Amino acid sequence: MSRSNTANKPCNTPVRPCWRRSNWLPWADWWLSVTHEISQPVGLMLTTASDLASTTSRISEKLNTGAMSKGEWQTYLEAAQHYEERLLAQAGSASKLIQSFKQIALDQSQPVRRDFQLNRYLHSIITSLQPTLRHTTVKVQIQCEDDLILDSYPGTFAQVMINLLLHVVQAGLAEQPTAEIHIDAQRNGQQQLLLTLRDNGLGLSPEQLKHVFEPSWQTETAQPGHVLALNVIETLVRQQLGGTLEVSSAPGKGTQFNLLLPFMAPGLHTR
Repeated sequence: MSRSNTANKPCNTPVRPCWRRSNWLPWADWWLSVTHEISQPVGLMLTTASDLASTTSRISEKLNTGAMSKGEWQTYLEAAQHYEERLLAQAGSASKLIQSFKQIALDQSQPVRRDFQLNRYLHSIITSLQPTLRHTTVKVQIQCEDDLILDSYPGTFAQVMINLLLHVVQAGLAEQPTAEIHIDAQRNGQQQLLLTLRDNGLGLSPEQLKHVFEPSWQTETAQPGHVLALNVIETLVRQQLGGTLEVSSAPGKGTQFNLLLPFMAPGLHTR
């Protein structure tokens, strides 16, 4: 298992936002992916609404001339119901993505401490990543109790989780025929949360594992500039969330990240 050489040092530094321009490397790509994903159901809604308007216009003309039969009216009602179902499904898809994106983006723009339900927030993070994951074979499963509440920094937490997930995907997991990521969260005593993120990917060699927290380290398949380095992620976990990040892996056996976080982040509680 690899851990940062700063992982066991007490965090005496006042909690402050760790936000720098370099920390936003993946967010431009994420923004473009999400807006593209939103445009798809919105475009389908416009097409469906246009089709419904055209059909209604034709029926209206027949009604005005008295040339419409009972069968045509029945056909129109069935078509209108079909259009309605399509519109509701498309609107629901867009709304779900927008709500997830809105909360994550808001937490990024305003790194404020607050209470948040872990299970719900994890699902929002995964939903916001669907534009990226949709083009891979990766399936994400979350195991988390509903009563786990963190008094912490959701923006930093989201940034950590998104970058860890992107690290896993870019480390060759997406090339697996059945790629899986499992996120498990459980209590570790009364004051701490243990969150594990594990995959069934290629894994890391012992030599690679020794260097994962070095600033220049990255996997051969990683895309430079698209994810934060693991040493930066570890710094966010330690300095702002008050936790630790460890990595374990073996060739052919996947990789596991262990996040140990306090339910209440250190420092002054400012909302």
